Amino acid sequence: VDVEGPLGEFDYRRIGKPKKQIIREVVQAKRDGHQLMLWTCRTGRHLHDAVAWCAKHGLEFDKVNENLEEHIAKYGGDTRKIFYHRLIDDCAVHPYTLMDIPLSEILRADAEAEKVIHSERRRRSVPWWWKFWEKKAR
Repeated sequence: VDVEGPLGEFDYRRIGKPKKQIIREVVQAKRDGHQLMLWTCRTGRHLHDAVAWCAKHGLEFDKVNENLEEHIAKYGGDTRKIFYHRLIDDCAVHPYTLMDIPLSEILRADAEAEKVIHSERRRRSVPWWWKFWEKKAR
């Protein structure tokens, strides 16, 4: 499971609002006996904060950014790629999707979505008085 996106609204500086339905599903998967790994690019304090945030929301992981011992033993070492049967990640593209939608179209749509998201974040981070300053500066 990746943290940023699937479990909550995240950026590298803070941990945001939890996505409760997805969290409930992941917690239930753990109760049902599935092994869970948290896989994130976070390190140091940011990783610690993410793990603590997950615990606060009832998420327990068998490993964090590591393979399970059984896979390390089976393959004779710990590869950089995490071994999984299912990946929960908002940036993943299922291969069957590519049978219906060309990758170039998916990437183009992602780029457009990123522009909208970036513009919305910028708009929110501008102080309320900025619009008056901007007009005056013209």
